[in-house]
Amino acid sequence: MAPAPSIPKAAFWMALSIASFLAMSVAGRATTAELNVFQVLELRSVIGFLILLPLVMMSGGFAAMRTERPLAHLARNVVHYSGQAAWLYALTLIPLAVLISIEFTTPIWTALLAVSFLGERLSRPRLAAIVLG
Repeated sequence: MAPAPSIPKAAFWMALSIASFLAMSVAGRATTAELNVFQVLELRSVIGFLILLPLVMMSGGFAAMRTERPLAHLARNVVHYSGQAAWLYALTLIPLAVLISIEFTTPIWTALLAVSFLGERLSRPRLAAIVLG
């Protein structure tokens, strides 16, 4: 049986997540003033790799990351990298407040795309959550 969810713990992690995204937005805005968007993406990838490398090694090394579907994995990474590039480029064009406001529509798009691509059902409670959220 799974332990009962902790609302304060969830709120803490959500607040930390929002603070992290805000810090990333501010850092992205500052670095794209001096560097090309693709240079920033490269630095972000290298720094992320160096941060995650010890965790990968403690978890069994790169062999533990082997996938049964390499093409799907590659496609996911291409989409992710393209999204990061578009987000950073948008950061150079519009005010940060507008960018964050647009980001808050992500749950709506996620729910609608899950219906379209994953065949998920859009029940009344889910639809209400989308409309009210």
